[in-house]
This record gives sequence, C-alpha cells and structure tokens, in this order.
Amino acid sequence: MQKIFRGAIALGLVIAAVGLAGRFLWVDSQRNLPISSQSANPLVESWFEADLALKDLEDIIQDEPCRSSQKYFLSCINAMHSIAAKFQMTINFDGSLGALTEKKLEDSTEKRELEGWQNFYVSKSAAAKKISFQKIWNTLKRDFVLKPERAQEKAYILAIGLNGFLSVFKDPHTYLIPIKYYNEVITPLSTFSNSLGVVLARGKANYFIRKVIEKSPADFSGLVKGDFILEVNHQEIDDLPLAQVGELLKAKEGETTHLLIRREGGVKKIVRVPRMTVEIPTMTWKIFPSKHLGILTLNKFAKGSCEKAQEALLEFSQAHTNAILFDLRDNGGGQLEEASCIASLFLGKDREILKLHYNDSEKGVESLFGSHEQIYFGALGVLINSGTASAAEILAGVLQEYHRAVLVGERTFGKGSFQEGETWDSNPRIALFETKGLFTMPSGRSPQLTGILPDFPVRFREAQALREEDLYINPVRPPTKMRVSLNLPGWANNAPKCLNSRQNQSAMSGTIPFLAHYDPQLEEATKLVICSAVAQNLNGF
Repeated sequence: MQKIFRGAIALGLVIAAVGLAGRFLWVDSQRNLPISSQSANPLVESWFEADLALKDLEDIIQDEPCRSSQKYFLSCINAMHSIAAKFQMTINFDGSLGALTEKKLEDSTEKRELEGWQNFYVSKSAAAKKISFQKIWNTLKRDFVLKPERAQEKAYILAIGLNGFLSVFKDPHTYLIPIKYYNEVITPLSTFSNSLGVVLARGKANYFIRKVIEKSPADFSGLVKGDFILEVNHQEIDDLPLAQVGELLKAKEGETTHLLIRREGGVKKIVRVPRMTVEIPTMTWKIFPSKHLGILTLNKFAKGSCEKAQEALLEFSQAHTNAILFDLRDNGGGQLEEASCIASLFLGKDREILKLHYNDSEKGVESLFGSHEQIYFGALGVLINSGTASAAEILAGVLQEYHRAVLVGERTFGKGSFQEGETWDSNPRIALFETKGLFTMPSGRSPQLTGILPDFPVRFREAQALREEDLYINPVRPPTKMRVSLNLPGWANNAPKCLNSRQNQSAMSGTIPFLAHYDPQLEEATKLVICSAVAQNLNGF
C-alpha cells in the first residue's frame, strides 16, 4: 500500500469521514472544518466517485462472525446503528427497526448506545446471538439505502457503516476516507464553504455560539461568540436535539438563514445570514499596537500552517508585539509535522517536541524535534478548551512543559493517538487511516483520555462538553507510565501577586475594552500574558 500521510487527526475528521449520527452538520464540532451544506455535498460526491461497493460492507456484516464475540457483535451493531441513525431510526433489542426519539437522538453517543448492547450481550447472550445482522441490513437497504432518490448517497451511507464498524473493532480513529476529499478538503490551508461557520454548544436552556470562524457567512453577518440562538428560520430550537438544529441550519447557495439571537445584556435581534461560498482560512491573526498584543487563531494544522505562523510572527515583530495569545480552542488537530514546526518557532530547533510510541515494538519510540529556529521570544498565552484535540494538544502541552506559555481555558479533548494513512487494498481511490501508536510530550505525558489541563481554568459558559472518554466504547487506553503530573512554572504560581501589583495593573489598564464580545477566557488570558510580559521586563510594558 502507498503511504499518504502520518498525523494526529482528531474526532472532527472522523465525524466528517464517518458521518456518525449527523450531530454537527453545519460545522464540525471538534475540528472546525466547515462542511458544505449545499445539496452537492463534497464528501458525498467524493464517496460516490470513489465507487464504494455494497460488497465492501456486506463482506463483514455476516451473522456468523457478528455473533462470534462481544467485540465483533458490538462492531456490527455500531455499523448498522450508524446507518439507521442517518434515517432517524434505531435498532431494537429484537433486531427490528424503530423510530429514533428526539430524546434518544439528543443523548446519543457511540458509548451510550453500545453500553446498552454490551449489557444485553452479557445478560441475554442467547437472545443476542439470535439477532440477524443480515436481516437488519436487508431491511435498511430495502427501505432506505437503495431507494432511487438516494443513488448519489449510497456509497456515503456504506462508508458510514464501514467506519462505524472500524470505530469499535479497531479504535475510534481508524477509518476510511476518499483520497480526493482528503486532498481537496482536509489538507489545504484554506477551504471553500457556504456553511454557517459556527460551533454551537448547548447551555442550561439555550443553544449558544461557542466560536465564529473568521471570514465565514456568520462572521460577515455580525454573529459573535456568546450569542444565544433562539430561533432558526422562525422556528424555536430550545427543545430540539442538536442534529435537528443542524438540519435547520442547512442552506443552499444564495439562500438566507434567519436567526433570532439574544446577546449579552438581553438584547434580542434578527440576524440574516446570506449563504455564499467563501474561502475560509485556517489561520488568522490580529494586532493591537497600543497593547503590544497579537492574537493568533489556528483552526486546524493543515499543510502550510507553519509557514503562515511565521508570516504572522514576522508581522507581530514589525509591530513591536511582545505579548501573544495563541487561540487553539476548538482546534481538532491535523498534521503532526506542522504542529512540531510551529512549536519550534517558540522553542527553537534543538528542543524535543514529542515522542511517537509505536504499537509495533520493532519501531520502538521516535522523537520529533523542531525544524525551525526560534523567532518569537515574548510572553505567550495559549487558549484551550474541550474542542482542542490531537495535534493542538501537542502544541499546547509542549509549550506548557517547557514553561514557555501559560495555558488558559478548559481541559482538552484527550486524543493522544496518531494515524498513518495508506491507500486501501480494496479500492485505490480510498485511504485507510490506522492508529499506529500514541504520542507523548517530552516528559512522557500523554493527553490520551486525560487531556491537557490548563494552568488557569476558566469556563466560557456552562455547557455540555463531550471528550474522547465520553464518546467511544473502545478508546485506546494509555499505560500508567504515560500519566505524568506537571508543575506550574514559577511565575504562574505567583500570578495573583503579579496581577495585583500596581505596575502590572497600570500596564493592563484599558486592555479588556478592546474585546468586541463576551469572552472571559480571552479576557483572563490577556491579563495573564501581559502580566507575564511585565514580569519579564519586555520592552513596551
């Protein structure tokens, strides 16, 4: 097989490739890669062109092997359930299909769904082994998959089933994806999309915007982080599950989406979002010269991200910026080499960035070092949250370990495995990404399942946050030796004294008002990074 790529691809890419439950149809929840909501979906088109065949799924959905062990049983159930969920259906314990209730759809994750089946297999083994997976599949084919109006989607639906199987039988980050889609959508530094361009979260009573992707339709229409969304096209959404909200947010090129929002302070307004295809960059940055502050936002680690980071840091230097906030919130990862390269811009090329621990004992452990000289020496704050995953966890974690940055926000997603992609033996137009091992920071600390803890925890808003450990029934579990504790850097331990000093309060005066919207994490990070700059006696503070 021809190797395509080695990287650390997080949950978002798997959702894009697998389509599990369709929970984030307007923008990917973890990777923030906008998925086109036009009728001509590029992912569906890519699977169609890849010509995935019925036989590819039917070869593994056979009654005898599916009943042979608990693991195989759950893998087959997940394959069939993943397809059924696309059509708002579920599989009952007698093997029949039933309607997927709104409550179950809202609460659905692979782990929650399969825990019930796991208990069923153990407690009612005889009944479990009477379930005919071939019968379930034949019903799905007849009633849904092979309908003439779904001819273009057939390959995509088959892929949902195959990847649902692999998620349990192998691990959640082993999956199939069309090579064309990978090359044209996943790896480019920017992408074209007419998606709304937001990450939504569910609060206690309302949905709210956790992130607005710059230069997206949402951004151009004036939506901001923290806005509560009350209605979509005049329909109230408070009681709707997330998947249904995603369906409401779909729109074609040229259509307008009407949103009723409530902003901080209680002001309600209608926002009209024209759906147009725009080029959305992976990396953006802003400079605030009067604050000697720069904000760098990275949504994914795509090919060329490090080069863009160098460009941003050069502009920061020319503007005499001595404090930078690096926003990695809701960044689901990407290419390991890009993460390593970006880390070196803050650490230098002589520093070890990460270790790759291969499952294959003959390969042992491989160390990756930074490839560039250090070009930024000022104060650095890194923003993280539950959507910060994989390669983004590498970058945040290694900067934390070398006491190079202060981390502000929430515990990260907890994805510490890496994958290698190769052309699939069964079809040269499809890539198979397989988990090859775990990565750790230089100390040996792994983010797998535990994530990276911030130096200063700050919640954006109370909301449901699903991480690796919450989503999957068969996640990779790291050995005990990879659970390494970490001490805060000395200046961080003295942060309260630093923040309360008269000199530092003077430097921070007027800092917060430049923020255009509600963002307590960014506010706290701004205070801390400027405090750090003052403590380091950097010019301009």
